[in-house]
Amino acid sequence: PDGKMLAVGSHDTMIDIYNALNDSYTRLRRCRGHSATVSHLDFSMNSGLLKSCCNANEILYWDVDWGGTDLTAPLSLRTFGLQQMDREMNSGDLIRDIQWETYSCKLGFHVMGIWPPDYQNNDINMVARSPCQRYLAAADDLGGVMLFNFPAVVKHGKHYWYRGHSSHVTNVKWLKPSKVEDEDGEEEIILISAGGHDRAVFQWKLIPDREQSIQVAAPATSTAPKPAAVTQSAPVQQTAPAEKSASAAPLQSASRIQQRDELQKQNEKIQEQSKQIAELMKRIAQLEASKG
Repeated sequence: PDGKMLAVGSHDTMIDIYNALNDSYTRLRRCRGHSATVSHLDFSMNSGLLKSCCNANEILYWDVDWGGTDLTAPLSLRTFGLQQMDREMNSGDLIRDIQWETYSCKLGFHVMGIWPPDYQNNDINMVARSPCQRYLAAADDLGGVMLFNFPAVVKHGKHYWYRGHSSHVTNVKWLKPSKVEDEDGEEEIILISAGGHDRAVFQWKLIPDREQSIQVAAPATSTAPKPAAVTQSAPVQQTAPAEKSASAAPLQSASRIQQRDELQKQNEKIQEQSKQIAELMKRIAQLEASKG
């Protein structure tokens, strides 16, 4: 966040920290500790801590605090680039309360409820927190993009699930809010998703669910009935809706699990009707044979 460092995770399980000042990009430290390919990296807002995840479902924390602007002190004499085992193991509540500049790691307290009942850890490839820190997008292996409230700490929490990609979704990222305003005068919030084998890049616009109630009080001497509440909604195809108000509204969009269960019920009903039709055809054939 302070523009001083660049962190790079690689397939060799290492994390390299580079000096980004003056575009020098000299390596400051190589961090060792993961047992698989490093897949996600996030800096804390104060640029003092780095969080990383790997394909072995490990989450590690690293001290990347330079201790000020003095870069002349030898790094070997400081804890720069070392794991923060004491914070993670002995005072995990501090890790929970740390504010992160980005949130792409799919492991951690704030995202522990993003897995639906039949999902495994490797079924979700990437998560991204919105710039307003109210929403969390997730990319899964089933070609879907999911939208949660942030933080998503409730087990099997409600969410929106949108299909568009014909293959697994590899990445999701929110664009920084621009000054472009929609028809309601609000800043547009855009999500970008990248597919795998379909090689497609999708753009999703966040559309708030608006529910506006208008009630006009009639005069005390009037016998006019009270007007009904007026609701307004603006559904848009292939968009990730979310609530406008600060208080979280209940999500009503069917998730992939609910859609699957509904399709299964419909298939069972179709099979039962097919059996009934076959039985009727059999009885008709028997009646025709008896008449002949």
